[in-house]
Amino acid sequence: MTTSILQERINNLIDSAISKYYQKGVKDPERSLTIRQHQGRKYIKLELTISWKNMLGGPTTETWCFIDEHGNVYKPASYRSPVRQVRYNLLNDSSYAAALHKADWTGGFLYADFCSPPQ
Repeated sequence: MTTSILQERINNLIDSAISKYYQKGVKDPERSLTIRQHQGRKYIKLELTISWKNMLGGPTTETWCFIDEHGNVYKPASYRSPVRQVRYNLLNDSSYAAALHKADWTGGFLYADFCSPPQ
């Protein structure tokens, strides 16, 4: 269960990543990008889908990140579970601002070298 502030910040993070995708110059309507939320027991899983024709002929879906009820953002370790180290905290204003600034559709902002842990 998410608070309204956390949900708003998740939506802003998604919007930031999607806008950066289209700022890269992707103009092909068949290459659309969507990020969907799935509520689990412990985490909200954000799944990214790129609707382009890959080698198998269909869209590509992957886990973009996990977010817990305290606003902690985690890099995915696999499709079902996150790594243990917190990358950002969406309820901490400075960490949230850093996540918005660095967020991209590729998920590179979740690598430990690229982010600073929340205070």
